[in-house]
Amino acid sequence: MKIDEWRNIKTNEIQTGQRLTETNKLVAKESTVNPNSQVAKESVLPPLIRTLKASTEPNNTGFYLPGHTRGRAAPSTLSELIGIEPYLHDVTEIQELDRFYAPDGPLLEAKKQAAQLFGAKETWFLVGGTSCGIQALILATCSPGDTIILPRNAHESKLEGRKVAAVLVTSPTYDDSLDATRHQLSRNPTNIFNKAVELAAEAKTLINKIPGISVLDPPTKLFPKFPTTDPLRITIGVWKLGLSGFKAKNIFNNSYGIVPEFIGTRSITLAFSLGTTRNHVQRLVAGLKHLSATLSPLQTDRDNIFFQTAPFDNFFHMGLTPKNAFFARKTKLKLGESIGEICGESICPYPPGIPVLVPGEIIAERALDYLVQVVKQGGYISGAADHILSTIIVCKSNN
Repeated sequence: MKIDEWRNIKTNEIQTGQRLTETNKLVAKESTVNPNSQVAKESVLPPLIRTLKASTEPNNTGFYLPGHTRGRAAPSTLSELIGIEPYLHDVTEIQELDRFYAPDGPLLEAKKQAAQLFGAKETWFLVGGTSCGIQALILATCSPGDTIILPRNAHESKLEGRKVAAVLVTSPTYDDSLDATRHQLSRNPTNIFNKAVELAAEAKTLINKIPGISVLDPPTKLFPKFPTTDPLRITIGVWKLGLSGFKAKNIFNNSYGIVPEFIGTRSITLAFSLGTTRNHVQRLVAGLKHLSATLSPLQTDRDNIFFQTAPFDNFFHMGLTPKNAFFARKTKLKLGESIGEICGESICPYPPGIPVLVPGEIIAERALDYLVQVVKQGGYISGAADHILSTIIVCKSNN
């Protein structure tokens, strides 16, 4: 396992919390520009608002959810009420908007500014209401058997997690958009997705003809009367071009303006929706053809290709229950020193969001080899305190 070599490469490339996106660089230049200029006006916007504004690039082709595709297929009953503008900024966790679980761009900057305002060391943004925050606070500070002193009129969320089921989300209100979508679907429930399904099928046919590119399409159906694949999803294999899914995603995004929904170790997945057009398909196919023609000489170079999927069956052994590991005392070790120790945190490549190591699991060398390769190929590790994996949190022994 070439951990030292990998660590030297990644340390030069990544410093936790220090990467600035192009939009964030405006802040650094703020003191050198005319205060009345457009650049100065943009730089004083809140980080997330500034990035959302910059992300509304009209030339981008989004193959991700939500499926209204920035308003192109928005329910008319709702768009007539609130206009089309809100949909332009209704996007998922795309690259420029940062990561939810381990932010290092505009979301991190927004949290830092909030912490400075509140006079706090760190601030978290809650999307699950105050109840979520109270429960997170208790879980983070208390172990089983500890005593908490609370006033009689404390919020019910302190009592048990199931109480959250009774909390009504009031901001933002999802009910209106769900009802409008239900109305949109009910007007033509049988055929409303026909166009999107046809475009996806057309795209599959065209993509399958491109050298070095493959499309996931199971040759046999285990259940003839039950679909085994989503007709509105296309998973494209790129490993024959010498690419990992992570590298392919970056090329798609930066060179062709195409944003996939999901990235695997050797593939990318695109989501077709009501907002997908034939122009989107043409742009996708043209980009893949150009990629194939550009990278075809690399098809025989296997040195830098990462094929593996996580071999869970060979290294999944528990030393503690996840609950006991959660509350155990912990320490930080260098990656190479952690083999055989009990993992104290969730180590989860994202995407796809499937933990390779969970709290309580005995750390195996094969697991670390896999994780090192994920990061080396451009993947991201969520859940870990150190997302470049130079260190790992382990449970302390009771001895």
